Amino acid sequence: MLEQLQNAKKMNAISQLAASMAHEIRNPMTTIRGFMQIMRDQKNLNSKQTMYVSLS
Repeated sequence: MLEQLQNAKKMNAISQLAASMAHEIRNPMTTIRGFMQIMRDQKNLNSKQTMYVSLS
């Protein structure tokens, strides 16, 4: 029973760490995505820049 409790605590800690890491990665990626969408709508981009924005 003690072993099960320790395993449950470990799994809880791993879950919290994974959620925290996902949050830390997702926030900047959302900002970057927003700026890329704004850049995509610019009319003064050359074809190479347009390709890079689309690729990103």
